[in-house]
Amino acid sequence: MSEFSIIKRSALHLGLMTAVASASLTSGVMSADPQGGEGKASTTLTLEEIVVTANKRVESAQSVPIAITAFSGDSLERNQLTTLTDLANSTPGLTFNPFGGGQPEIAIRGVGTKEDGAGAGDSTLVMVDGMYFASRTSGNVDIFDLQRVEVLRGPQGTLFGKNSIGGIINYVTRKPDQEFGLKLRQIVGNYGQFDTAGAVNIPINEEIATRITFSRRDFHGYEKRVSNGETIGGDNLFSWRAQTLWEPKSDLSILLL
Repeated sequence: MSEFSIIKRSALHLGLMTAVASASLTSGVMSADPQGGEGKASTTLTLEEIVVTANKRVESAQSVPIAITAFSGDSLERNQLTTLTDLANSTPGLTFNPFGGGQPEIAIRGVGTKEDGAGAGDSTLVMVDGMYFASRTSGNVDIFDLQRVEVLRGPQGTLFGKNSIGGIINYVTRKPDQEFGLKLRQIVGNYGQFDTAGAVNIPINEEIATRITFSRRDFHGYEKRVSNGETIGGDNLFSWRAQTLWEPKSDLSILLL
């Protein structure tokens, strides 16, 4: 199974993004009235179920008693949410200010941290696969090849501890499986935008599989410094991750990150 897509867009116009709440509506299904022959047609709308772990256990997003916004991996790709800025634009109560490359400022419901320093602790907890990112520099995670993103609003100290007064942003990555897969993403735009990302899933044998993901973002920026005419506001980022899943028994799974 392979997937390859090329997207061309302007750096000034990122396109229309659909705000996705706990779940998104899928297409309507038209069906004929079984009694009437020619006449009535009914429209059936179904909800895409998103499974979350906001309470440290697997649950449907619809039944979690927390103010939560969850995005499935498919909805992230469909709406082209690739950065924390895009995520903030689609999440009620979440704001993000990229104040310098090493000082991203995140706030949920107005609760944030204005501490001036890359090593300062935030009031919003950023996690990847349950691992706490203590450094503000590493909080701006590139959104690609994720299973879902969960944004929990309000204090979450009971389950997640300190630095969660504002809430939590939890990124859940796609895990290796036993089906070979290849996915590539290429975005080309104005002002030197050239973003490349890819993921490959490789089953090694019946028990072991590995998944490798990378993302490279390059953007020259479109703002000019008045004093010297220098172009500012661009990106030059590269990130990657590798995971290996070993399942020696049906009830035992070991994931190496």
